[in-house]
Amino acid sequence: MTKPEQDRNISSSFAKGLSVLAVFDAETPSMTLAEIARRTGQDRATPGVVL
Repeated sequence: MTKPEQDRNISSSFAKGLSVLAVFDAETPSMTLAEIARRTGQDRATPGVVL
């Protein structure tokens, strides 16, 4: 994998992680992986990898 490809993968992973964090708030401090996936629009496996 080239350096630019690695940078894109890291950036993509970081963005997915931020989207997972963004769904939590004072009213919803905990959720199941399925709930996180539904709220972020990600595959159900993605939040588990991020968390």
